[in-house]
Amino acid sequence: MSGSLNIKVVDMRPMRVLSAYIKGTNRTEVCSEDAFDAEYTRLTGGYKCYHGEHFEGHSNHSKGYMLTRRIPDDCVNDSQCEDYILEGLFITEATRPDVDPAELWKSMTKILKESDLYEIDDIANGGQRDSIYGCNGDLICGDFAYWECFIPVRIKKREI
Repeated sequence: MSGSLNIKVVDMRPMRVLSAYIKGTNRTEVCSEDAFDAEYTRLTGGYKCYHGEHFEGHSNHSKGYMLTRRIPDDCVNDSQCEDYILEGLFITEATRPDVDPAELWKSMTKILKESDLYEIDDIANGGQRDSIYGCNGDLICGDFAYWECFIPVRIKKREI
């Protein structure tokens, strides 16, 4: 799979997001998708997220399906869900829905391991972000719908 990848590096602008993580659980416990949707709708009154502002997928650091959506900066979060600022460098790959996310992640991280410039910047490696985000916003290209996989990265420290 790695030969056919068209990985891009993106610098995501800071955005405040509501996540399915339950407050006070150190990003391990996740509320149900229905509970998250209800809280999101209640807090935002139907605020519209666009492509690149609505993520879903599995995390190595949670016990359930992870959802993250942009919320307005002035949103008062009195819910059980954690909110935080999502930003920084990511590598991303747009792919068809029939591609296995685990295989894509494995291919992308293999390329990262061979990189002289970037390394993974996830919770397990001292970062504040999940190891994988799947963007829910479908891209329509020709006859196919695509989704995007985001992996947080940082520039490697260089020895002088």
